[in-house]
Amino acid sequence: MDNQWSPKPVKDCYHVYSDGTLVYSLYETEEDRVFMMNRIIISAFSCHLKVIIPEVMRTHFHVIVRGAPENIDKYLHELKRLIVRYFRRIGRPESVKDTISIRADPILDEDELKR
Repeated sequence: MDNQWSPKPVKDCYHVYSDGTLVYSLYETEEDRVFMMNRIIISAFSCHLKVIIPEVMRTHFHVIVRGAPENIDKYLHELKRLIVRYFRRIGRPESVKDTISIRADPILDEDELKR
């Protein structure tokens, strides 16, 4: 019998985020910010993930994605590759220093997802 007060488990949601202490700035211009938002969404789509919520701050980002666990590592690698490539292309590689760190943590229940 389920306890009606227990949070419902979530199996396929992840909190994807970057470490803001390792980068100078993910965006300085509106074009940079739009690039970051687009990369988050397009990379998720290409990795068969659904973005529930994206948030881009000056030095880091947070994304809640839903999808199969085997697609998460591919998503992390793809995002990092595209972000580093973008900053090299626009002549600002120091913005991410090739050290941008992107991680993912599983979201285990509905309460955690809401927070």
